Amino acid sequence: MNEEYKQKTQDLVLPLFKALINSACINDGRRDSGNEIRNAKILKDFFNSYGIDSQIIEPLPSRASLIVKIKGSSKEAEANSFGFLNHIDVVPANASNWDSDPFCATEKDGYIYGRGAVDMLNITATTAVAFAEFIKSNPQPVNDLYYYALADEESEGILGALNLIKNHSQLTNCRRILTELGGFFLDNNGLKVGMNFSEKGVLRLKINVRGETGHGSLPYKKVNAATLLSKVLILLEEEFSRPVITELYQVVVAHLPFSEELKASLLDSQQIDGAIEEADKIVEGIGALLHSASRNTFSVGILKSGSKVNIIPDSAHAMVDIRLLPGYDDQMIIELVSGLVSDYLDYIEFEAREFFPAQVTSIDSEFFDLIDRSVKSINKDIEIVPVVPGGVTDGRYWRALGCEVFGFSLFAPDYTFKEFSDSLHGNNEKISIASLSHMFEFYSKFLDLSNS
Repeated sequence: MNEEYKQKTQDLVLPLFKALINSACINDGRRDSGNEIRNAKILKDFFNSYGIDSQIIEPLPSRASLIVKIKGSSKEAEANSFGFLNHIDVVPANASNWDSDPFCATEKDGYIYGRGAVDMLNITATTAVAFAEFIKSNPQPVNDLYYYALADEESEGILGALNLIKNHSQLTNCRRILTELGGFFLDNNGLKVGMNFSEKGVLRLKINVRGETGHGSLPYKKVNAATLLSKVLILLEEEFSRPVITELYQVVVAHLPFSEELKASLLDSQQIDGAIEEADKIVEGIGALLHSASRNTFSVGILKSGSKVNIIPDSAHAMVDIRLLPGYDDQMIIELVSGLVSDYLDYIEFEAREFFPAQVTSIDSEFFDLIDRSVKSINKDIEIVPVVPGGVTDGRYWRALGCEVFGFSLFAPDYTFKEFSDSLHGNNEKISIASLSHMFEFYSKFLDLSNS
């Protein structure tokens, strides 16, 4: 790695990165949480130090986003525009389960520990420095450039991305975007790097069950709402465990560092689950990615029923998180689950609380080629592998506007998906300083190549 990038990481990236972690912009889902104004002001001061104007948008007190827009010089500046899409809120952390204060950036053994180290203040900081340094050398770039640091990503983006799109559309015309959930390595040699080119759909489903109350000692012929809900959830979990071999999944498997025999098994609905276990032994952690990409998934998040141990509950409900492959929508799923529990429909109601469809960005594009050339300018042997992470990003809102969106960065070669996924919303979240340097170098070269 070029020593210049290492030095600038120490001098510029690390101070900004640590400051963003230390601000503790914790989004617990409540409208009065987040306090992203703290990180928005840190970033505004940072860009001001370069003479770069930025705008803070604050739809509610303290719920703030920051946006930088630089006009390009070419006639196609808007059509060829691109931007970095970041967020500045983080999820809560239980300090008792950490080895250090999660909201005080701690440097130890070549790593930075702290909530947001991976999701996604590492990218927020490295893209800010790369953007500012690029503008310092290129005050009028060829294409329009955007830098987004948004609030509320960790809670559906209502006060961040969605507010921006609805009320400040003049700031959302970016046509190509780089965001999160990529950059980790999928092999043991640091040559296969994952890129988020598709996000699964999201369906938050509430299942309401009605029963018949009575004394706990006399359950005869009573419909126990809690017991019935348990039966329903088991039926649904069995259904959603079935693999679905889509074209999207085939694209993912084709790029993986496995033998042709193992790839064939990964595409065989009868052998896939055993093949995923085998793949996970070869590249630790990759099993979770393959499992997510090969089926619609179903996770129970909330269960509520009953008021007293000796009273048969007459109501129960569950909130479930369903992640959908392309081609599925909320009505299809409600019809599917209604059919599975047809014997109990007199007692059950399904309610779709939130739905967003799955999306795909084509890798057959000039934008992908630009990213690939940027990577190969660092190491010509690295291959980008398209993946389908289970999570979603604010990028989905720009994809819905017709924008090309990829989730990508470039971590250090030894930073695997296992290390990434263990840190994501986990205890002792961390990123290596070497990864920050690789990220900064990638973003810097990406900006340079985009301007040529």
